[in-house]
Order: sequence, then C-alpha cells, then structure tokens
Amino acid sequence: MNHKTKSFFFKIVSFLPNKIGFTLYYFFQNSKQSNNFELKLKSAENTFKSLIALCNQYKINIKNATVLEIGSGWVPSLPYLFLFKGNAKKVLTYDINNHYQKNNLKKFNHVFEKTTSIFLNVGKNELPQQVDYFPKTDVINCKDTTVSIVFSRFVLEHVKPEDMLLIHENFKKNFKKGTYIIHFVSPSDHRAYSDHTLSLQDFLKYSQKEWNKIQTKFDYHNRLRFSEYVKIFESLDIEILHQSYDVVDKKSNQYLLFKALKLDKHYDSYSEDDLLAGNLVFVLKL
Repeated sequence: MNHKTKSFFFKIVSFLPNKIGFTLYYFFQNSKQSNNFELKLKSAENTFKSLIALCNQYKINIKNATVLEIGSGWVPSLPYLFLFKGNAKKVLTYDINNHYQKNNLKKFNHVFEKTTSIFLNVGKNELPQQVDYFPKTDVINCKDTTVSIVFSRFVLEHVKPEDMLLIHENFKKNFKKGTYIIHFVSPSDHRAYSDHTLSLQDFLKYSQKEWNKIQTKFDYHNRLRFSEYVKIFESLDIEILHQSYDVVDKKSNQYLLFKALKLDKHYDSYSEDDLLAGNLVFVLKL
C-alpha cells in the first residue's frame, strides 16, 4: 500500500470511535503481518548484532540481566534474541497498544524455532515464561528495580517529547544506579520507505500545524532531529556514553531529494548534518 492510501486510511479511522477505529486498524495491520515474520526476525537479528557490539564496547552484560523493552511491536523478536542469544534472565516488554495476537505468535514461534533450532517452551499465551508482556500499559508505570538494561528499537520517534521526558525521569527515580538505556531511533519520514520518490526528510517541509493535520494517532511521528534528542537526555542529567548516526552520501539520490526540499522555516537554524542524520543510536547510563 502506498503512503497516500495508507495515510488516507489512517485519517478516516482516526475519526471513528476508538473501539471501531482500533478494530479496523488491527485488521489492517494484521493483514500485513502474516507473511513477513522471516523478514521481521532477520531485521531484529541485524539490530541485535549492533546491540551486542555496543554491549561489548561499553562492557554491558546481558547474561542473567532483566531487560526492559519499550514498545513490544507485533512479535517478540528482540525479547527472544535477548533470552536465547544473549542469555538474559528475563524480559519485560511494555506497549501502549495490544499488538500481540495469538495466531501471529504461533506463526512467529514456528519461524523462530525453524530459523534458530531453538525450542520454545511456551504457555497458553504463546510466550515463554521468561517474557512478561504488558499491553496497554505505559512504561512510565514500570518500577521493577531488578531491571539493569532498558532497550528500544524504532520507538522513540513515535513518542511525544514531553512523554519522553517523563519516561526517563521515571527511570532515574525508580531504577538502580548503573542501569543502561539503549535506544535505536529512526528519525526519517517513514512514508519514504514505501515511496522512494520521497526524501527521508520530506515531512520537514511542513509546519507543525500542517504536519498535525497529516498524521494521526495511528502514525504519529515527532520529527525530532539528532540534536534535539541529545538536548532531552542532557536536560535529564543522564550520562550519554554513546551517540551516533548514519551520514547520507552527498552523491546519492537521497541527498538530491533532500536538497530539492523547501524546508519549513522552523528548521532554518539546524545544520545540514543534523537534518540528515539517520539511524540514531544512544547508550545512556543512570
């Protein structure tokens, strides 16, 4: 589905009563999930390899750790990798939605077992006992003092800045000193993933008011740039051990698409590197 059709669908269902709107949203999303579990697992494995490299660099020990995942998504790919590749003790996974569906979990479990040759001993909820799933629950309510690693993958870009502050303030207040927080962030316009004629920064041409008319609660994106994430973490007085981002090749088509954009005046003071920064990675320490 191209981004225009998808955006139109989200806009229509956003006007419906919540119960009806979310039912249609889940039906639409589940129809997309059924045939790409192998791709989801492979993508998660690539992220996990990068995560392991960071853990080795900063001497972060996953073995026997209790891990908190922010944003469960549709399948427990990263919780399984933490448990069965990283030997974590337990994974708590929080999501403001309830995306795990029993039939999809069964299919994903089969793919995981077939791909990794690891047998999953699951319960009635189709999850191993080492995975605690908290759907329709804000992670700000997590006060488990056994957590030593917090992780998010492509989640923070969908979180409102004020909520991001509250989440990390909760971590500072309730988690033990020395807890590591690792974020992988995709700050690019997600519509460009299905429409390669769009720049990955296309949404920066809109004012905030204009962008709010385009996005909905189903596809919210905060549009924060790299420097803004840094400012948020610095304002919380949390140690930043690592901060990095991908740089766009200035000979690439993506750079030409960016240069053709007329950005909103809000972004006049931002450096080109800041605007183009992609695939952000942060390692924080309480």
